[in-house]
Amino acid sequence: MIQVLVEVPPNAEVERHVHPGIETGYVLEGTGMLYLEG
Repeated sequence: MIQVLVEVPPNAEVERHVHPGIETGYVLEGTGMLYLEG
């Protein structure tokens, strides 16, 4: 497992990207939206 802290500014959009294997995420502050294909 690789653990990374990513800071995204308010109202920012992150380009779609993929990683092999299972992914997890945790929002420390604020809210976020995750769109899944299919």
